[in-house]
Amino acid sequence: MPLPELQIPPHVQQAAMEQDSGPAEEEATVIARVEDLRQQLEEKKDRICLLVISGHLTGQMFRMEQRCVHLGRSSECEISLRDNDISRIHARIEQRDSDTFLLEDLQSTNGTFVNGRRVKSYLLQDNDRIQLGRSTILKFSLHDELEELFQRRLYESAVLDGLTQVYNRKFFDERLQTEFSFAQRHKTPLSLLLMDIDHFKKLNDTHGHPAGDQALRMVAQTIQMTLRKEDIVARYGGEEFAVVARGILPTQAAILAERIRMKVEELRIPVENTILQVTLSLGAVTLYTQAFHSPEELLQEADERLYHAKRSGRNQVVAERIESW
Repeated sequence: MPLPELQIPPHVQQAAMEQDSGPAEEEATVIARVEDLRQQLEEKKDRICLLVISGHLTGQMFRMEQRCVHLGRSSECEISLRDNDISRIHARIEQRDSDTFLLEDLQSTNGTFVNGRRVKSYLLQDNDRIQLGRSTILKFSLHDELEELFQRRLYESAVLDGLTQVYNRKFFDERLQTEFSFAQRHKTPLSLLLMDIDHFKKLNDTHGHPAGDQALRMVAQTIQMTLRKEDIVARYGGEEFAVVARGILPTQAAILAERIRMKVEELRIPVENTILQVTLSLGAVTLYTQAFHSPEELLQEADERLYHAKRSGRNQVVAERIESW
């Protein structure tokens, strides 16, 4: 497996420079010491990880940072997986000692499987495949620092927008589908916010594209910092962002949208010798009735509310109340 570039620690560089030998021998010494460090990191497989290899979070890696973690669709689980056929608290993994890990099924509806065989309890080994329900499969593995870093970077490159470092459109589309199905099945509210930076083309034309890029980065960071851990923000289009917030009612969605609008309005964006300010227009909609039969219908309604906000003067939120079940 390719390894990420390893920086030479300052003390190794200094030690090499203090050698009285010639340049060739100094270079060989540095290479040897770096290889020693690399080997030490590779041999220290002290990171217990669960990599999703099938399911709606395919590619994501969870690190087991406690001696006991619960897996299930509940947000209270340390490893929360939103697939519909997973029980609220489906299973748990307990670390008994340094190299003993016990997987236990917690009376789940659709069962827990290891390497294709249904189990009640099982002592996990490196690279075992854990299946929860019918579709979610995780690989249990022991990683060293470099392997973990490589896997995280691989996942991030697939799901994050390169400029803003929030989720990309592909991830958003997949996540919205999963969250919509989950909300419909369990009759829980799901809110969607679409937002657009006002007069963004004028900003680019006046101050240049680097200024526009800086504005996009800072707006994305501001939105991200305003959300809860379980919510997601994605770059939906050029200057458009989308937020999926589970479990909040229409009024709460409107409050969240207004909070985001105010935080962005307060932003001060440094560009060369000037400070820029931007505003957002937002449309918010909540799946809390049977009126929406697909994620596309939810998106269309949010989009209409966004453009209503822009037509009504921009820098505002359009979020209507929706009748409850």
